[in-house]
Amino acid sequence: MSVERTCQQALEGASCKIVRQHPASPKAPKRAVSFNKKVAKAFAGASAQTRAQLLTTFQLWCEGRALPDGKHKRNEGRTSKGGRSVLRQAFAANDVRIYGAVETVRGVEVFLLVDVDMNKKRQRADQTLLAEVSKKVFELMDALESTND
Repeated sequence: MSVERTCQQALEGASCKIVRQHPASPKAPKRAVSFNKKVAKAFAGASAQTRAQLLTTFQLWCEGRALPDGKHKRNEGRTSKGGRSVLRQAFAANDVRIYGAVETVRGVEVFLLVDVDMNKKRQRADQTLLAEVSKKVFELMDALESTND
């Protein structure tokens, strides 16, 4: 079984799906971007322009290329729980920010996108939302670990 298929199965088992990956070959991607159901629904409701910008940014991230200014917020704060630490990050387009963290899932570096702010107006991220992002990332990591068993 390929690395990608194993990663994809683990993500699907945790109610997530891969929306972009690199290389495009399903045999062995090195990087991927994944949505949970909440983010997928919000993404579908975004304007066509916003979706196109985000998909382009996702692809550039997967390819390890430089991202356009302001399209990737690399540091939305680090949080720890139970000896694990995650660095919250975000992708941005227009007034939309999609939050998550990068984790390795079955040998693939995956940007796990778990929450969204559809009407981002301020430069500083909503601290309550960031706390929710942390909680959701840790829950998702727990779910992914349980698929290893």
